[in-house]
Amino acid sequence: YRRRWMLVLIGFIGGLLLTAAFAFCLVEKLKQHL
Repeated sequence: YRRRWMLVLIGFIGGLLLTAAFAFCLVEKLKQHL
């Protein structure tokens, strides 16, 4: 069951990274408009 916990942790971190990358792209697009 420990391995399952690792997968949940990896998925959570991956989701955070994806969200951060999306937010960064959004900020860069907004900067270009200003």
